[in-house]
Amino acid sequence: MKAPRVPLAAALAVVVLATMVRAEVKLPAILGPGMVLQREMPVPVWGWADPGEKITLCFADQTQSAVAGADGKWQVKLDAMPL
Repeated sequence: MKAPRVPLAAALAVVVLATMVRAEVKLPAILGPGMVLQREMPVPVWGWADPGEKITLCFADQTQSAVAGADGKWQVKLDAMPL
């Protein structure tokens, strides 16, 4: 049985809303509604937050975490997902 498909923009919105309580998390303009992702390839997601801030991204059946570096940059990679 396939996992339900959730738009990445919706998942990113959940990450941003969940972290707004603690810090301001910013995503690049390229990550948003209407974007096209390469299927069956890892998907990098990145942005900026307060240095040392923990970022957790939940999408489909995946949960990936990162910690913003001293410069505030963070990145996670979603695993490749089949059709």
